[in-house]
Amino acid sequence: MTGGRAATGMAIDEHADLRLPCGKGPAAPTSNHFYGLVQTLRLTFGDRFLGFLLVTFLGLKGLSYTLIQTAMLPMFKELHASGDEFQLASMVAQIPWAMKGFVGVLSDCFPLCGYHKRGYLVCSSILALLGCIGLMASRLLNFGVWVVALLFCLMSVQYSTFDLLSEGKYTELMQKRGGGSEAVTFVWVCINVGGLVGSLVTLGFIDMSGPQPLLKLAVPFTVLALLLAWRGDLPEERARGRGAVQWAKLMSEPKLFALACCMAVGALTVAISATVLGSEGQLAVVLS
Repeated sequence: MTGGRAATGMAIDEHADLRLPCGKGPAAPTSNHFYGLVQTLRLTFGDRFLGFLLVTFLGLKGLSYTLIQTAMLPMFKELHASGDEFQLASMVAQIPWAMKGFVGVLSDCFPLCGYHKRGYLVCSSILALLGCIGLMASRLLNFGVWVVALLFCLMSVQYSTFDLLSEGKYTELMQKRGGGSEAVTFVWVCINVGGLVGSLVTLGFIDMSGPQPLLKLAVPFTVLALLLAWRGDLPEERARGRGAVQWAKLMSEPKLFALACCMAVGALTVAISATVLGSEGQLAVVLS
């Protein structure tokens, strides 16, 4: 009997230890998990590259890209573009995304200004800044449909290049330093939060003020990305000597290189057909 009472008492004590005080406990695992996630990202990427990823995926691909995409339709409406012209102009504006494979091959094999990534990031940012300024001045300068489409294309050059090269670098660091899925979670949270904020901002401006305020709001992110790329916040060693051009890497995957070239040629063909050829050439692009 004594043993039974002791066993019963022990069972009661065990259950008593498992009780959580009211209002305590559930919040701790959540905060600890978030803190652990942040610390893992900082250890894997470092603070500077983590900030670079934040600007790239929250500021550029999330918020700024949403603003620019939303501004396209009202801008082409102001230019009295037809439905077919708008579809073709949208295709021209998205061409850099179809050329990501070719840009990736170029950056891997041919360094620009001594770097395999930094030079391409800086040049794409300069093109995007010129495109954004041109779009803001399009009313004053009376640009036509295809000039405006090419200016949107210049902005897409930055979005696609930063997206591509940032993905490549954080994937490389994850493999070297043993990172898990935290980076992928971080990236997609940034993209979705940025897109949501961009959509909310659009609701406040597009009907009352038109697309121009959206273009102006995209400028700070373009400039900030340019400054971070110029400063070298994406970690990379300088390419030196005869080994700067990676011919061996280029020849190691000839089929992949051929596919990237074909995609780039196809995208450029669409752009030239839409902007240079007449109505028959544009009709051929639509049908294709």
